[in-house]
Amino acid sequence: MTSTVNIEKGHPYQLLKSWLGNGLLTSTETAMGVNTHAQEDEIKYTAIIHRVSKLVTKRLIRPWLWSDWLYNLMPEGMEYKSMINIIHKFTREIIHKKKIIRQSQNDSTKAENENDELDIGKPERKAFLDLLLDQNEKDEIPLTDDELRAQVDTFMFEGHDTTAVAITWTLFLLGNNLEHQKKVHEELKEVFKDSEIPANIKELSQLKYLDRVIKEALRIFPSVPIITRKLSVDIKIGDYTFPKGVTVALGIGLVHRNPEV
Repeated sequence: MTSTVNIEKGHPYQLLKSWLGNGLLTSTETAMGVNTHAQEDEIKYTAIIHRVSKLVTKRLIRPWLWSDWLYNLMPEGMEYKSMINIIHKFTREIIHKKKIIRQSQNDSTKAENENDELDIGKPERKAFLDLLLDQNEKDEIPLTDDELRAQVDTFMFEGHDTTAVAITWTLFLLGNNLEHQKKVHEELKEVFKDSEIPANIKELSQLKYLDRVIKEALRIFPSVPIITRKLSVDIKIGDYTFPKGVTVALGIGLVHRNPEV
């Protein structure tokens, strides 16, 4: 997991490469910081992501569909390619729109700073795309638009689903363990009292018991129960040697339930 050598993703990830490229492995406004002003666009985008996820899962458990040239000739392969084009087009438009907004804001900020250099307010909460673009502007070799698109597509895919799964299992476990549910409820009442305003960082940091509950839920039901890596060098574990080039599957869900680990 902490290796800086064996970082190449396993074969299953190759089935996602046409979608996510070499990206890192929510709503569009939260992730990208751009309001599309059209709820139907976001609903359509989410629906397409879900459909593509189902197509990839179906392909993953059918090895005869792993060949790109064969899959692309089949109706499901054609549907997949069409939806990937829609996703990429949507993301590129968002990135282009965001760059225009940032340029406009930069010009405005410069003027404001000249007028009031002593104005120190609360730091602005930035969306993922803003943070990505901020870093990209600092890098000596910045990412291309396609590389930025791959990062955003990956975040949108990995971010919304894993979070939803974690919340679902946490609520499931609390519903089946009422004594812990009661403790969480008491902690929430103690921290927030009768407040109706959104929680801040300081208040969230006080939710120690809820934090342990969420971590325990992730231990029992990890959002990503298995990952794969292709070895770039031979690895020896005990009396066994795993040769370079093989794909190793790490069963995170099984490890978390092993009392000896």
